[in-house]
Amino acid sequence: MLYILDLDDTLYLERDFVRSGFQAVYDYLNEQNIASSFYNTAWQLFQAGVRHNVFNQALDKEQIKFDNRLIEKLVDIYRHHTPDIRLAIDADEFLADHQNDQLALITDGNAAAQWNKINALELKKYFTSIIVTDDYGRDYWKPDQRVFEKVQGDKPPENCVHIADNPAKDFIAPRELGWRNSIRIRRPLSLHEDLPTPSDCREVERLGKVH
Repeated sequence: MLYILDLDDTLYLERDFVRSGFQAVYDYLNEQNIASSFYNTAWQLFQAGVRHNVFNQALDKEQIKFDNRLIEKLVDIYRHHTPDIRLAIDADEFLADHQNDQLALITDGNAAAQWNKINALELKKYFTSIIVTDDYGRDYWKPDQRVFEKVQGDKPPENCVHIADNPAKDFIAPRELGWRNSIRIRRPLSLHEDLPTPSDCREVERLGKVH
C-alpha cells in the first residue's frame, strides 16, 4: 500500500507554524525599533478566525503606520522563517513504522514556506517522494490531478490511499483517479476541523487508527 500524506494539519498542527511566523515578524519589528504588541494582536485575530490581511489589521490595531512595502517585507519574513514546529506524536510513530517506499507527500502552499516546514520536521528521510505543488505553479495545487498521477506512477489505484485534513480540496483527485477511499484526519485545533467529512472518506483523529 502506498500512503500519500498531506502536510499541514496532517503531520503537525498548522497553527503552530502560524504562531512561529508571527513571532518571526514580531522579532523583526522589534529589531526595527517598532515597539508593539504585534504578536499578541496577530494571534488574537487568528484565533478569532481572521485568515486574510492579518498583518494589516494587526498593525492597524497597534496604530503602526505601514505601507505595501512593509507588508510585503513581513509576508516575506513569515514565509521564509525557520519554523518552530514539531511532528504530532502519532505522525512521528506512523512515519517510523513504514518503509520509505510506502510513503509519499503532497502539499500545497507557498513553496518556500512548505520546504522550510519539510526541513524543520526532517521529513526527507521518511518519504520516497515529496511534492510541493507550488514548485510546478498554482495550477498544480489540489484538487489538480497531475501531481497525484505522478506519485501513483504505475501502481494500481487500489493500492493508493490519500490521508489529509481538508475536505474542501484534498479528496477530489484521489476519488476521480479511483484510489481507495481517502482517510480524513480531523485533529483538534486543526484549521478545517469544523468541515464535515465526506461520506466516502474514513475519519480518524490520529494516524495510529490508519491501517
